[in-house]
Amino acid sequence: MSEFAQRARAAWARLIRKVYEADPLQCPKCKGPMRVIALIDDPGVIRHILEHLGLWAAEAPERGPPVAPREARGSHRRRPRAQRVSLRWA
Repeated sequence: MSEFAQRARAAWARLIRKVYEADPLQCPKCKGPMRVIALIDDPGVIRHILEHLGLWAAEAPERGPPVAPREARGSHRRRPRAQRVSLRWA
C-alpha cells in the first residue's frame, strides 16, 4: 500500500471516529482490527442488498402542510396588550 493510501485510510478512519464516536476499523464485538474489503457506491446495488437484509426503508410518504400555531388559529385566550407609556422629563 502506498504512503498516500495509508495516509488517506488513516484520515478517513479519524473522520469516521470523530463523527460517529466509533472506530470504523475496530470490531464492535471483539474489539479486533477490521479492514475495508470493498466500497459499494452504486445506489441500485445498495438498495438490493438492504432489501435482501430487510433493512431498506421506503421513502417517507408526503405529508400535509404544517398546522398553524395556536396564536394564528385564534383558539387561545388573548392576553391584554401592554399599554404604551410616554415618559416626559421635567
